[in-house]
Amino acid sequence: NVCTDDFCDLVTQTCAFLELNSSCDDGNACTTNDFCTARVCVGGDPAGGCGACSGAATIPDAGGSFVGTTSGGSSLAASGGVTSASPERVYAWTPLSSGTAVIDTCATPTDHDTVVSLRQGDCASGGEVACNDNTTGCGPGEVGSQISVSVVGGQTYFIVVDGANGE
Repeated sequence: NVCTDDFCDLVTQTCAFLELNSSCDDGNACTTNDFCTARVCVGGDPAGGCGACSGAATIPDAGGSFVGTTSGGSSLAASGGVTSASPERVYAWTPLSSGTAVIDTCATPTDHDTVVSLRQGDCASGGEVACNDNTTGCGPGEVGSQISVSVVGGQTYFIVVDGANGE
């Protein structure tokens, strides 16, 4: 695993896997500046000439916190806000188990007006499961967005973080 430093502990006679926080290559030519997160290589920003779906960053099945930008062209529209003139960032996620997932852009400092939507099936044409634009108490100026949705383990979802109103 390129995101761990593996070694054998001769005292305990076990293998150990030290998590690395370094650059890596996720194997997707449509992502740049890939970085190790939670022992998984997560795709960075979409490469030039690649669409939002082809540049989707695959995130670990356990989820986590990720930093990125909405850059490039706009190709996906969400039902919960005016997103057609705004670029988006897509993350592909296959949760290991079923349950409730909370997806948000509420971290400080979120000063970028966002719309968050969740799709299943296919990134570009998959059905929208949930969508939100601006959640009360979510980030300075309340421009962050949050959805809470039931997910099925083993099902691939596409988290779309979109700019709102041309942002």
